[in-house]
Amino acid sequence: MAQPEHPIAVTGSRPRHDAASGRQVVAEGVARLAGVLLSLVALLEVARGVATIASNDISPEGSAEVLGVDAAAGGWLHLVIGVLTLATGVAIVTGHVVGYLAGTGLAFLGAVMSFFFVPYYPAWSLITLALNVLVIWALCSLISHDRVGSSS
Repeated sequence: MAQPEHPIAVTGSRPRHDAASGRQVVAEGVARLAGVLLSLVALLEVARGVATIASNDISPEGSAEVLGVDAAAGGWLHLVIGVLTLATGVAIVTGHVVGYLAGTGLAFLGAVMSFFFVPYYPAWSLITLALNVLVIWALCSLISHDRVGSSS
C-alpha cells in the first residue's frame, strides 16, 4: 500500500519543503505582516483624528481648514477611517479573505489622505504614506499569489 505524497518530506533530521508549500508560507507571512502594518497605520490615523478633534486645529500655522474641510470634520474622518482600518487589519491577521480587498482599498484611501497632509505634518504624513504603500504592495502580492496558485 503506497503512502500519499506529503508536501513536507522528512529526510534525516531536517524537513524538506516543496516549492508550493514554501510559497504558501511566504504568502501567509506577507498577509500577517500586511495586517499588522495596516493595524499600526490605523492606530496612527485614530491618534491623528483624536488629536485634531481635541485641539480643533489641524496645521502648525493655526488654520482651521485644510482643502476646505473644517478641522473637526477632518478629525472625525480620520477617526472613522482609522477604526474601519483597524477592523480590517484584524480581519487580515485572522485570515478573512474580504480583509485583503478591504485592506487594499483602505490603505489606498489612507495613502491619499496622508498625501494631502504632507505640507502640515511632513514626518507623520510620509511615515503613514510609506506604510500604506507597503501594505498595498503586500496585499496585492498576496492576492496575485492566490490567483496564480488557484489557476494551476
